[in-house]
Amino acid sequence: MKASATKPRQTRLKAGSQVQGLLVLGMHRSGTSAITRVLNLLGCALPDDLIGPGDGNTSGHWEAVKAVNLNDEILTSAGSSWDDWGPINADWYASGTREAMLERISEVATEHAALGPLFVLKDPRLCRLADLWLDGLKNAGIEPRVILMMRKPEEVSASLDNRDLMSPGYGQLLWLRHVLDAEFFSRGTRRVVCRYDLLLDDWRGTVANIRTSLGIALPRNAPAVHGQIDAFLDGSHRHHESGRKAVLAELDPADWIGRTYAILHRWSENGEDQSDQTALDTIRAEFNGAYATFAPLLLTSDAAGALGSGSELRREMEARRNEADLTADQARQALQEIEAAKANHVGQIADLEARLAGAEAKSAALGAEVSRLEQNTQELCSSLESQQVMASELATERERLSVELVAATEALRNAELRIAELTGQVAATESALLQRQEELAQWWEQARAAERASAVVEAELVQEREQRKATESALADLRDELEKAREQTVATDLAAEEARKLADLEHAQRRAAEDRVSSVEKELDDLRERLDEALEAPVEPPQHLLDENMQLNQQLRAQEFARSEAERNLSMRFDEIAQVTAMLAEEGHRADSTQANALWLAEMAKIAQVFPKWWPLMPSRWRQQREHRRYRNAGLFDAQAYLAANPDVAAHGMDPVRHYLLHGMAEGRPITKPD
Repeated sequence: MKASATKPRQTRLKAGSQVQGLLVLGMHRSGTSAITRVLNLLGCALPDDLIGPGDGNTSGHWEAVKAVNLNDEILTSAGSSWDDWGPINADWYASGTREAMLERISEVATEHAALGPLFVLKDPRLCRLADLWLDGLKNAGIEPRVILMMRKPEEVSASLDNRDLMSPGYGQLLWLRHVLDAEFFSRGTRRVVCRYDLLLDDWRGTVANIRTSLGIALPRNAPAVHGQIDAFLDGSHRHHESGRKAVLAELDPADWIGRTYAILHRWSENGEDQSDQTALDTIRAEFNGAYATFAPLLLTSDAAGALGSGSELRREMEARRNEADLTADQARQALQEIEAAKANHVGQIADLEARLAGAEAKSAALGAEVSRLEQNTQELCSSLESQQVMASELATERERLSVELVAATEALRNAELRIAELTGQVAATESALLQRQEELAQWWEQARAAERASAVVEAELVQEREQRKATESALADLRDELEKAREQTVATDLAAEEARKLADLEHAQRRAAEDRVSSVEKELDDLRERLDEALEAPVEPPQHLLDENMQLNQQLRAQEFARSEAERNLSMRFDEIAQVTAMLAEEGHRADSTQANALWLAEMAKIAQVFPKWWPLMPSRWRQQREHRRYRNAGLFDAQAYLAANPDVAAHGMDPVRHYLLHGMAEGRPITKPD
């Protein structure tokens, strides 16, 4: 049987996060079930597969079935059992069986770690196997914490006597074995000692002590949960209560049980004192040594109840008592029937006649009832047919939506490919545009070079004109010299002698002057001709410069045209990208809507699948009310709100769920979900 547990949602832990596992160590009947359930309600995870309620524990044991079965196997492999008060033999620890069992413990611990970052594990057998389980938890990467749960030994033995008919002395031996082993094996692990009586009297104080001592956080430690714990820890958990001071009176030094309880009782109130461990080790060593001597005396075949077999005997006795009680009840009932038959024998005839009349009336009523049931059956069959039609329509609609979803996905994929293609084209266009811009810059540089060459030609023409002016100025100077020479010739009226002497010289000078004037006039004429030719000839730059300038202008115009075309093409590509982006957004919206509708239909189908099979046999109005309530509770569809938002559907009288599936979804009407 399984007991319900408040188990947190399983979560995937982040890498490196530390899982904490709480081991509840305590003897049977010591309140381990109560503290485990309290911790579970406060947020410590438990597996789903738990041992259910049983004799003496009607509220549940809260023990993991897998862990309990594994502990029984381990004890059996060591030649022991749950009710053995001796230590595990040393040969078992030295054998390979221990390592095999340790590996299985690590596997169970790993499964518990998957429940969440904080879990609790309880089984009284853990006391004797705590060393194995602590190693197994560490091997699984789990940080162990230990709760030593204590209860007075005489209360534990009284509870075992009541449940299993176990002798009180033997029960206290078991108590001592479990307590000593749990304390010894859990040393070095962070732990806390709790008492069952304090848990029942003030569970909040006990939980606070656990939180502080173990350094843990309980995620569900809230007032709402506290009420559940108060209801759980009611007075029915307290049985076999003894006096508080009974075991704390003066103790005999040889009283192993009393001394052990006194030490742990003191730890539960004042905290652990490591100096007490020496006394506990002494008690444990003496107790282990006594086992070899006294165990044979307690393992005789006639020691019924000494080893816990009294539970079987008790069940057998209760079964026999129940059988005897049943036989006595049957005998009393038979006697009463005989007396009733004897007392009523006289009136049997009248009773039979009355029963006959009543039978006839019942027959008529049954006939009417059969007619009514036949009519109801016809109505239910009709309703069933309509439900089948609706299911077929839903299946068709689901197939259509699936096809639309596939088409939308394909369109989205094509749009993505088109965008990738356009993106490549845009990149190529931008690269070509950059190249054209570079060429245009080169052409502009060539045009500037042509302009500079034209400026050089114009400078040469200006220089030629200046040379012409200089030549004309030289010609005017020569004319002035000629006039001066002529004036000198006319003004010379010297004496005859001087004239004759100078005649030849004058003649020679005149001839030389005339020759010089003639030469100058000739040069002047040549200069005038050259000047006239220079003035008449048009001033034009070299032809190769004109050709280069024309080519540059043509290339410049071609580049301007190419640039204009590239800008126009780029603008067109941007327009296409904008259109494709809009189409992609629209297709994405449609795909999202289709996917959302598909998920919604799947959730609605899950709800519809768990409808009771007999619902279609009920009247449609009765059935629709319950279907609508389940859809609303699941947060999927609010039928009343849909009718209020769509008056045409309310006026038509059609089922709102069916209308939305057949028409509203295709028309784009919004789903009306509960607030």
